[in-house]
Amino acid sequence: MFWMNAAQISQDSDLRASVLENSTVGHCLNLLSLDLAEIDRIVLFMPFDKAWVNGTKLIVPQALPKNGAIIITGSFDAKTAYQGFKAKGWKEISYSNKKLLWWSKGTSYYCDPKSGACIAQLPGGGLIAGGSEGATKNVLDVAGGKAQSFAISPTFERLSQDFNFDKTRLLSLYVLITPDMRAIVKSDTSAIKSSTGKAAIGYIDYLEETGLSVARSGNGFGIEGYLGMDSESNSLIVSSIFQIGGGLASLLPPNDPNRSILENLSVSRQGKLVMLQSNLTRRQLQNLMRYK
Repeated sequence: MFWMNAAQISQDSDLRASVLENSTVGHCLNLLSLDLAEIDRIVLFMPFDKAWVNGTKLIVPQALPKNGAIIITGSFDAKTAYQGFKAKGWKEISYSNKKLLWWSKGTSYYCDPKSGACIAQLPGGGLIAGGSEGATKNVLDVAGGKAQSFAISPTFERLSQDFNFDKTRLLSLYVLITPDMRAIVKSDTSAIKSSTGKAAIGYIDYLEETGLSVARSGNGFGIEGYLGMDSESNSLIVSSIFQIGGGLASLLPPNDPNRSILENLSVSRQGKLVMLQSNLTRRQLQNLMRYK
């Protein structure tokens, strides 16, 4: 899950360009004919799997995967934007996303007969775009009370609260670790030369969730990372690994532009959660935002 404070980012020409240049967010805004300046908040649900990672092409805005969806809220007229898809040849489909009231009219969504992508209105304002009918229905079911959201973890709750109440937050990312993600991380470790780095990668098998948050800090940007381990003993081991033998910086080649982020990293621990803090330059943040 990816949160973006579009209202803040749209006021910064460099960060705005990074969002629109080749991200999934840029693709969705183009699809909806919306300008970033009209947006307050963006929440993106994406699978971190091999198909998505290997399919990424630089400079080309990426469409939502079949099991991805995005929620966009702001000052734009959601009803007008939604109804505009009828003229594009999309098919409107009625859908019951309510749990209890038999007399409820439910909702509806437009579906592109060619790509399978869907657009729906969010109750209370805003739009939902989904890569498929299934992904769109999942979001509508939660919005309508027909289904529950995924279980709230300490990492997710902390990221969500910080983003919603701290106006300096620009973006936050939460990833629930899956077998696919573990395979991606472990697939190529040839560039890692240090024993510390290899030991850190090995502990991906005991990582259950991870997240990061970026906020303005003075003239630069601060970054916070979270590693939710499966036990307190493993969080202790991982936090210790990150503080010895070159720490996390050993995971990157000496000439990597992001190495300074890891060299200046501070590490702390709270129960099963390992917390990381560092600083970002403007260029490093732009590169981070361009990745997806």
